[in-house]
Amino acid sequence: MGKLVDGRWTTRLWSRSASGAFERSASVFREAITADGPFRPESGRYHLYVSYACPWAHRTLIARSLLGLEPHVGVTVVDPFMTDEGWHFSTRDGCDLDPHLGARFLRDVYLAADPRLTSRVTVPVLWDLKTGRIVSNESAEIVRMFDRALAPALVGGTTLTPLALQEEVDALTRRFYNRVNNGVYRCGFATSQGAYERAFAELFDELDRLDRELEGKHWLVGDQLTDADIFLFTTLLRFDPVYYLHFKCNGRHITEYANLQGLLERMLAMPEVASTVRMDHIHEHYHRSHESLNPHRILPRGPLDHLSHPMLTAHPTPVPGDAEPPRAVADTTLLDDDAIRAKLAEVPEWSRDGDHLVRELSFPDFAQAYAFVQHVAARAEVLNHHPDIELGWGRVKLAVTTHDSGGLTDLDFALARAIDAA
Repeated sequence: MGKLVDGRWTTRLWSRSASGAFERSASVFREAITADGPFRPESGRYHLYVSYACPWAHRTLIARSLLGLEPHVGVTVVDPFMTDEGWHFSTRDGCDLDPHLGARFLRDVYLAADPRLTSRVTVPVLWDLKTGRIVSNESAEIVRMFDRALAPALVGGTTLTPLALQEEVDALTRRFYNRVNNGVYRCGFATSQGAYERAFAELFDELDRLDRELEGKHWLVGDQLTDADIFLFTTLLRFDPVYYLHFKCNGRHITEYANLQGLLERMLAMPEVASTVRMDHIHEHYHRSHESLNPHRILPRGPLDHLSHPMLTAHPTPVPGDAEPPRAVADTTLLDDDAIRAKLAEVPEWSRDGDHLVRELSFPDFAQAYAFVQHVAARAEVLNHHPDIELGWGRVKLAVTTHDSGGLTDLDFALARAIDAA
């Protein structure tokens, strides 16, 4: 998928790691709903943009349902087919048009919050109707806001994660996040054998451990369902039908883990959870959207014996309706020589080297040069783009390119400015 850079949508960026490991970019919006802050608990004020397919968005749907927040927090579901244009809105079965901004693409919601944004465009998004701002696009924090701020103020009743269990729950979810939740993606999107095998080993080591820890228990922490169960469930649900083959996570099926399978079935037996499951959206999203893994976008019919729960078999695949997403304006066109000279005047530290923008910096010693490289690398991870970096004893050379079309575009200069801003 593409991303926003300085308010511009591009599909030409790529992210690469020297080790071939998949690296997930950090969420950008990290505000919170609090009783005394700018975002206060109010019924009807907040709106959730989600995908049924995304395990991170699914967390927030489950929390909203279990906490009784459906009358208080609206939801819009994007189309499961994510193309180079990113998530889009549609009228297909289970999907919605944007009721508030009339946006065609989810990125338009992000740009409504910040017209010069540099960020990936992900679900979930918690939108504040009162201020026209994004509160958060970090799923775990949205779940905790629902549990700690909205539900107590608007619904009452029990919480998902009592304060007495919070430290243990948070430690556990941190432990299995990178190995399991993100671990399946680290397997699927690895671009080197070594990176894949490291992710694969960590994934099944952690699944083995979690299965042992669930022995004789219904829930991961304490004697009630908590955030930890929800966060694990959304990955377990997708594992056998999708991750096992699509992401090459074929060490064992979840059905071979008696305790993990038991947790999965206990949660599916809860109507509040089952109502948030759309396996047709899940199947179509992964197999149609990830062209690099499934170039012909074939939708598999199996596994035929996967869980007998009716929520997993009630919907056909593909999702009914017109599956052709809207197309946006073509990518930024190449700049001519006069335009490039004018742009270079705006970023005097950079110069042109063919179809690259380059910048060279000098430092008193290697330690300071290396520290600058680490700083740029951290910034590049946020941008989800990595410039070529040459490091000398007291010299650093950066080269930015965003395409392979033999020229420079506005996007190259936007990236240069974003790196300078760090």
